[in-house]
Amino acid sequence: MLYREILVGLGYRQNKAGMAELARRCPLGTLEGDSGAVEARLLGEAAAMPPAMWRLRDVRPANHPWRRLSGMARFVAAAREEGLARGLEARSSSLEAMAAWLDPDGTGQIGRARALEIALNVFVPFLGKEAWARAAGGRPPGLPGPLCRLFGPRVSTVREYFGVLRLLRRGAFSLAARPGGC
Repeated sequence: MLYREILVGLGYRQNKAGMAELARRCPLGTLEGDSGAVEARLLGEAAAMPPAMWRLRDVRPANHPWRRLSGMARFVAAAREEGLARGLEARSSSLEAMAAWLDPDGTGQIGRARALEIALNVFVPFLGKEAWARAAGGRPPGLPGPLCRLFGPRVSTVREYFGVLRLLRRGAFSLAARPGGC
């Protein structure tokens, strides 16, 4: 489950379904070998899926699903011996430690911002109530562009970050373009 949710988080909104299907087709237990072998398996299976499963057009190069799968392969190969659950528990002290764990060789294939989002939205819920209590008062990941322009430095904790996202979903404010930026 943890493996699947990490993959889904790497898919962003446009490629979540493709990543979920890839997790189904390539279960964690079947990914063997070094990072190159894992990457070849993930990319090969992803390429064999129906093209409609992937949105590749107009995707920033840093957010391309193949780049994210390359980062996932490095992570899976590095975390295999320790195991995902045990490795996560060993790094549960901070969001930064959890996010850094996703980039074991420092190549940045997943990206710091995406790694923080995964730490917050996948790892913290997996770890439970105590992890949330530790994370809630900590620094949040950066707000997406329009939210950053609206709220900027006023959002200083994870709890406030989720509050802003919740208000947005409820339609409490508009994301119409405003001058300035973060």
